[in-house]
Amino acid sequence: MHLLRRDFNQLLNPRRFAYLAAVLSISVLSAYASAADLDTFCSKPQQQDAPQEIRDFYNKRCVDYLKSQVEFKIAGFSIDPKNFPPIAALMGVIGTLVGVYLTSFFANQKWRRETKFQIQSDRFKEGSEFIDDLSDLIGKRYFLLSRYFDAVEASQTQVAIDEKEKEYFKVVKTWNFSSRKNMNKLRLLIDVECAITFLDFDDDFRGQNPLSLHYKFVIAHRAVQDFRNAKASAQPVAVIDTKLKYATKKVERVNWACSTFLESITTKFMKRAVNLQLLKVPETAGPAAEAFERRFTQHDTN
Repeated sequence: MHLLRRDFNQLLNPRRFAYLAAVLSISVLSAYASAADLDTFCSKPQQQDAPQEIRDFYNKRCVDYLKSQVEFKIAGFSIDPKNFPPIAALMGVIGTLVGVYLTSFFANQKWRRETKFQIQSDRFKEGSEFIDDLSDLIGKRYFLLSRYFDAVEASQTQVAIDEKEKEYFKVVKTWNFSSRKNMNKLRLLIDVECAITFLDFDDDFRGQNPLSLHYKFVIAHRAVQDFRNAKASAQPVAVIDTKLKYATKKVERVNWACSTFLESITTKFMKRAVNLQLLKVPETAGPAAEAFERRFTQHDTN
């Protein structure tokens, strides 16, 4: 105890304390320097939030400078085994252990940042490709529906109308096959609100005034078919004109719905990407689960 107390008292000597502080500082800085790539630490976009002082510090290679310039003499204190207490050796060991720990810690943190950034990049690429594909599908369905409607309105030949109808229904089949997949990807990549805007099962009960894009296409589709059937069956002119006006109105509305929907999902997706929220998982149930709950579970309970 007497020896330890003596060593501790010697450690409190300002010169020796300054030396030990320098040793520990160099150990910590060396650990940080070895764990991070000093050339890329400040250049990578995901690491731009580092304080300016730290970036300037590493850019100037101050760690290497300190390691090469610090001598075993601080404030006129030269190391002499007679003047160097055993507790200082213990502190040196502790400093080494701290350096090893910090090396592992900073290396692990760097790996986590790079891994998260890579996953974010992959999700952004996936989302961008999905929005492009969905935009193509929406644009193709509207274009072919409009072309089919124009052919019927212009009283083109039956062969021409049938050909355009066939092309249109081919896209309708693709649309129906992928509607639930697209709704779910919108829920995961953007948010539940966008998914419902694309496909809302409650539109089954909204008649001729649906809110979702899918059902607006359904209403426009049926209106064009009714108009064609009215012309084909030679119904009264007043009936045909009424159906023409109604079909024109619904086709025009679905046109605007397509444009506003695509603008909305693109803006929201980019905002989530900028805020690094593409990996955030929805905390609530999806639209299908909620619709099922409203339609069947509550009904069975009652």
